[in-house]
Amino acid sequence: MATNACRGRWTAAPLGAALLACLSAAPAAADAVSGCLVPAGDLSETVGFLGAEGWTRVDALGDPAAEALIWTYVAAYLGTDMGGASLPEIVALQRRTVAGLGRKVDSPASQTELMTRGTGAATEAMVATRVVGTDDLVEITCRFAFTDPAAALPEGEGAGRDGAGEPQMSYTREDGVGRSTLAIALDPRYLSRALDADVSVTHVVETTLSFPASQLSEGASR
Repeated sequence: MATNACRGRWTAAPLGAALLACLSAAPAAADAVSGCLVPAGDLSETVGFLGAEGWTRVDALGDPAAEALIWTYVAAYLGTDMGGASLPEIVALQRRTVAGLGRKVDSPASQTELMTRGTGAATEAMVATRVVGTDDLVEITCRFAFTDPAAALPEGEGAGRDGAGEPQMSYTREDGVGRSTLAIALDPRYLSRALDADVSVTHVVETTLSFPASQLSEGASR
């Protein structure tokens, strides 16, 4: 069985290599998330980058997309003591978190966008946020829920982690720009049995991009 180069630890590598290493089970996901790792002056630019990879902006998430996005929040709890809560309780809590995303009001310092692609059981969803801190540092965070069967955790491998594989992480920093990715493979069959409900999400990816806002103005003046 192939092993992931950054399985369970942080690694420093060129951006493309880091992404492909962390997403080796589903290399197409590297393209799908790459738009979130490009410095942008406004979140609408990030939405444009993602649109080129088949994502569509939506004002609110329908049931399949909302249920998919829940796993981008639940995955971090899998394989832990969950703070004493059960898996159904964690899912219910994060369902409320996702429901609140569509009610967020944008401001110059904080923006949120929701996007989907695919239909039915193959529906994928993502949320992008852009925050400008008091130190003028811009941070763009994206959470993706994918439904690629080829990237699912082999059945049984996640039995000791509540249906999740080891987190796979990478980090790069160059010219003041920091980029990180966190990918977690899921076993949807295990999770479907545990919840007595259909789970189609096979892996989740979270990306974080940070850069000084001044870098954008410097680039525009060149």
